[in-house]
Amino acid sequence: MRIQEQYTTDVEYPSIFIRNQTPILMSAVAVLNGFNHHFPATEFAYCDFGCGNGLTLCLLAACNPQGSFFGVDINSSHIEKAKKLAEHAGLENITFIETEFDSLGEADLPPLDYAAVAGILSWLHDETRTRLLKYISIKLKTGGLCYLHYQSMPGASKTVATTMVTQLLADQYEGESSTRAVSAVTEVQKLFEGEGILPFNKMLPQVRETLSRQLMMDPNYLTHDILNRNTKPIWFHQVQRELSPNGLKYVGHAQAKLNAIDALYPTAISEPYRKFCEGHKDVTLREEVAGLLLNLPIRMDIFGKNLQKIDRDQSSNFRGLFLYDLSDSQSETVQKTKGDAFSVDFSDQIYEQILETANTHNGDVEVIIANCHREFGLEKMRQAIMHLVGTNKIVLGQKERPIKGDTHSWAPSKMDEFLLTSFLAQRDGAPIPSKAIGGCVDIAQLDRVLLALLVTKNPQLIWSLISRHGIKIRTLNGIPITDYTTFTQVLPGILNGFKQQRLPKLMRLGVLSS
Repeated sequence: MRIQEQYTTDVEYPSIFIRNQTPILMSAVAVLNGFNHHFPATEFAYCDFGCGNGLTLCLLAACNPQGSFFGVDINSSHIEKAKKLAEHAGLENITFIETEFDSLGEADLPPLDYAAVAGILSWLHDETRTRLLKYISIKLKTGGLCYLHYQSMPGASKTVATTMVTQLLADQYEGESSTRAVSAVTEVQKLFEGEGILPFNKMLPQVRETLSRQLMMDPNYLTHDILNRNTKPIWFHQVQRELSPNGLKYVGHAQAKLNAIDALYPTAISEPYRKFCEGHKDVTLREEVAGLLLNLPIRMDIFGKNLQKIDRDQSSNFRGLFLYDLSDSQSETVQKTKGDAFSVDFSDQIYEQILETANTHNGDVEVIIANCHREFGLEKMRQAIMHLVGTNKIVLGQKERPIKGDTHSWAPSKMDEFLLTSFLAQRDGAPIPSKAIGGCVDIAQLDRVLLALLVTKNPQLIWSLISRHGIKIRTLNGIPITDYTTFTQVLPGILNGFKQQRLPKLMRLGVLSS
């Protein structure tokens, strides 16, 4: 049998950025959920357990030069690539360690303010997972936060049965793990292609859709996701039980909208949840019920060590937290927003007042809370800010920096240069680190094209990337640019407008070096 004993090491995990691991976001979730926590004003220590190729950790290190960052991974090729990325980006506040989780006691890690474990909890043997969580809970300082991302029950139940069959099938094929994983999922999918509804599909109608979605994944990610012998979803109460003996308590979802189920979600979900919570105060029960009602396949939980709930209106707890509207105009921000399972009307006066106060007080959340909570109440203020964060209307971060010099003096950092050119093909925005907000900002496609032009000063290179990846850009009048000649003709006008309008805003947010 070739199913991996612990987790896959013969193919690399794809390089992806996990925004919810950002320290400032973890701190914001704790504060917005009423816990007594402050984002560190000075140096702090952060460790990513299972850091992969190091992209997330390198970006976070670039965002937070005052922090010391550590990445742990068992895969030597991951660690090698992570070190090269850090070196290429000129990062000096990051260390990578190659070791197994069972040998963490030998790693030279300092006491931690933040810890993150993304994805791999669902791929570990029960004993290894328990040891890892115990190690983290002991290593965290009092007041420290831990981010855990894992496949969760009951939502992940639709993959359990097919994963086992996929694993057995994959063992029948030859080649590297990623090839075997794709072949196995393809064969399982064929079982569900016939007409009529199979008895299995009557019980779990989403299985066919799930298999199709798996085939659209990066083959390397799919391999790590399903070809480990220990792959299995975890219940929230299991994680809570393993962390609580060492003082860690659940503080909230990293996905901010999930912290406001009773307000953001439809009545069919919010009403039974609200009624259940009225009769049951136990957090573990509440979270399992929320997972049941929402059928959550993935949980992104934040736990805190010995954090205390605040029982009074204490706006000073928000000190050091700032919010920013990253849209082009305020009119685009205050509107009705709908998601897959939630809806919120941003025309409500509370949202307008939050944004207006933010604009007049440089985004200082402490000031916003102090000025507005008497009218709306602290709890409603917290929830409204959570709505704005959860629906991507605003970004939470640290204090904004003023522009140094004018836009013509802009010079990219090594990290800016690498990201703007390497990630130009990403259609959904590529993260650029901001030292000002302590997190990453997604740069729009056209902005990235123009910034990459300013970096490389090579229109031909950028046009080749645009053509190769099918990137669509337009003139200032909205006319599609389809050839290199048109591209070079309209470039001066587009760049001039960009330098005058968008570039100063990006520089003010500290997204780009100035």
